[in-house]
Formats: sequence, C-alpha cells, structure tokens
Amino acid sequence: TDMKKEVKTIMKHELLPGLRLVFRYPKELAVVLLPLSLFVALNACAEIDYSTQNTPLFVKAREAVNGVIKSQFSYDRTAFAEKISEDFSDRMEFLFDVEVRSMQKMPVDFEFFIDAVNEAEDVLSVLFSWNRQYMNWDDPDDTTAKGKSEFVFQKTAQGFLLKNIAGDNPF
Repeated sequence: TDMKKEVKTIMKHELLPGLRLVFRYPKELAVVLLPLSLFVALNACAEIDYSTQNTPLFVKAREAVNGVIKSQFSYDRTAFAEKISEDFSDRMEFLFDVEVRSMQKMPVDFEFFIDAVNEAEDVLSVLFSWNRQYMNWDDPDDTTAKGKSEFVFQKTAQGFLLKNIAGDNPF
C-alpha cells in the first residue's frame, strides 16, 4: 500500500474522444519525467511545416509536375507529347512506353509531395515522392505504386517541358 501512495498520476490528457494519455510514475521521478514526457508528447503531435510548399518556386514546381501528370491521366497522345521536351533522351521510345503502360495500367489517382526544388536560368528540377493508383488489366491485385522521382524541366516559350526523369518512373 505504501507503493500505491508513492505513485501519482501527473498528467491525464484526452487526445481524441475515447483515447486518453495517462502518465503514472513514482513522485521522486516527477521532476525528471514530467518535462521529458511533455517534450515527447508535444513533439509526437507536431505537424509538418508545409509553409515552404506555398512559395512561388514550389507553386511553379507543383504546376509543372501536375501538368505532365494530368496530361498522362487523360491520355491524349498529342497533349502528353506537347509536355515532353524535344531534348528528352529517347523521346519517341519514352512516349511509346508511356502509352503502352497507360493502356495496361490505367491511371486512377496520383498524389505527390515535393521534397526539393532547384531552379537555374532555364531549368527547373523537382524532387518529389509519389503514390499512384491504377487499374491493372493483367493483375487486378496490382493496383498501387509509390516512389521518389526527379523531374527536370526545360523552360520554353510554351512553359516548362519535361526534359529528363531520374529515380522511379511514375508513368
């Protein structure tokens, strides 16, 4: 019973309805554990700072990536080809591969998060993580993919055109 008297509930916090966080420990440790537990609890609930995602450079990068992805979704051969630079290595082979894959694995949804953006005079490099859902006609159990890609865009009079893909191919 002496042990029961020594244990104290220091913090009780309702995180969500029905989900409570309760810390119990001996009184002697309260001085050390209370600040530590508050630090852990606050950092565990910390949100990711998305403020950099709203800078003009990130907005430009998001629009460039989105333009290429959207044109692939509603696969119109001409519209998609217009988003690909003439300087893209093996451009015709790439366009053919994307068309074939679009028929085999019809795109359903695509989400991406920009990790980094670099811009030079006429080049925009966008590193991003992505998740993709598709309908696979050959294997109905294979419906998702994820990866990390870098798109390199070339600035032209028509806007930013895709010049190179490094990493995972989201198409």
